[in-house]
Amino acid sequence: MRLFRRTAGDCHAAMDVVGSRDLDLVMLDLVMPRRDGLDVLTAVKARQSSPLVIVLTAVHEISARVQALERGAGVQLDLRRSRASRRADQCA
Repeated sequence: MRLFRRTAGDCHAAMDVVGSRDLDLVMLDLVMPRRDGLDVLTAVKARQSSPLVIVLTAVHEISARVQALERGAGVQLDLRRSRASRRADQCA
């Protein structure tokens, strides 16, 4: 098994990575510069060898999160915890 890790600065760079490699796993945010992560998700799932997609997001709109699941996201992790609650956890 080979590990390939790549961070893409925007949606277009992410689509270039997805288009150039066979991937087993993609970790994706819904909020990306230039276009949204849903476009990347659609491109990933359109590939013949479709990898598992984990969506990490702090998007508050339920409709965007539902769209991600409908477009084939395998897992969603909600990162919407407020800074105040994170600070309280650190102090406990």
